[in-house]
Amino acid sequence: TVSANLDDSPLIMSDSDIELLLELLINTSHRRGKDGPGGYSSATFTLKYILFSLRCLLTHLKNQQAIVEKVGPKVNCLLIKALAEHALDPENSTLDAESAEYACFSLYLQSNYGFEEISFLPSSFAPPGQDQEIEETSDLATKILVSYLKLSNIRPAGRHA
Repeated sequence: TVSANLDDSPLIMSDSDIELLLELLINTSHRRGKDGPGGYSSATFTLKYILFSLRCLLTHLKNQQAIVEKVGPKVNCLLIKALAEHALDPENSTLDAESAEYACFSLYLQSNYGFEEISFLPSSFAPPGQDQEIEETSDLATKILVSYLKLSNIRPAGRHA
């Protein structure tokens, strides 16, 4: 176990932390703020750094498990949406390659606890060049992941994920 995965690590999120992070991820991905006490404008946070924060927090196994149990499908939908925005239309995407990598790597880290209950995510897919029929016969999530893999500006961590 690395020191970041100790049971008393300051990285471990509480249930309320997870709910607040989900709310922040939803609001920033839809470019809206939050009214009332503790509110913020839509320009306060960028999606890139919320995705980076999530990616960092998911390095702790307890956070992976807690997020999957509490809000897994919602988070994974937002992550695949962010990845799709970049992978399917990179010229008009508001996300850069680094942001897309954070989304992809977060999905990868979430996969430690499986996607069995999330039917839109594939259990596996062949990398480009190994299966010519994948683009015609696969579901949307697989097409998004394959499109991401084919990008010229994909970074090593994103390719690994």
